[in-house]
Amino acid sequence: MLGSPYEPRLPARGAPSSSAAAQPELGEHRSLRFEQDQAYEESLAADRAKEEAAQAAARTAAAEAKRAQEEAEASERAQVEEENRVKAGEGWRVFGAAADAALIC
Repeated sequence: MLGSPYEPRLPARGAPSSSAAAQPELGEHRSLRFEQDQAYEESLAADRAKEEAAQAAARTAAAEAKRAQEEAEASERAQVEEENRVKAGEGWRVFGAAADAALIC
């Protein structure tokens, strides 16, 4: 082997640092920070919920518009088909009358 293995220096275990116990405002600061973080997370969750609701409403509106457009196109196609059917029926009647006249002669 090439040398000795690495041994990290560990802090001495014992009584907690006296600086944390001596500063009561540190606990207050942590509590305040925790409350602020929690309020931020709640606000962020509310914003996300609003955004999701807005996106869902937009998807619903788009689907409704698409359905209305498809219905309009289907109605227009049905009207055109009806007009073509009526025109085709008139043509057959004319052809049928001509054929009847030819048979009569």
